[in-house]
Amino acid sequence: MNPSDKRTIAEQPPRPKLAILTAILRADFHKPLRYFQDFSIWHLYHQAAPDIAPADLKEQTIRFRNLPDLISKLLRLKPQVIQGGEPYDFPLQLPLILATLITSALLRIPYYFPTLENIPPEVKFQDIRRAKVNLSPLLIPLVK
Repeated sequence: MNPSDKRTIAEQPPRPKLAILTAILRADFHKPLRYFQDFSIWHLYHQAAPDIAPADLKEQTIRFRNLPDLISKLLRLKPQVIQGGEPYDFPLQLPLILATLITSALLRIPYYFPTLENIPPEVKFQDIRRAKVNLSPLLIPLVK
């Protein structure tokens, strides 16, 4: 909040909900989310890593069991934006990717997929390229 803004918290417009989908919730990714000011962050996760303390699992952190449970929780949450699973972490992220595509279509909201990759795609996927496997039809829905 800008210190020069004299409005009280009650007078502030509601922040849009950003649903972040995570297969394994880790402290190094979760704790910095408290610094977000423009969005109300809702972190939906399948498993918690050992570095997550119970105190870190607050009201806006929701555990899901499987794909249908995740979609159900997203539909109840009604976020304005969804951050889906990282496409390069396949197949672990597949349920998150599917939940993102399905829920964003049902709620008619935008989504994005983060790419936290330190290996260039042409290096990481060089074996697939050498085998001349065309992944484009599979990836088109992820880059709309």
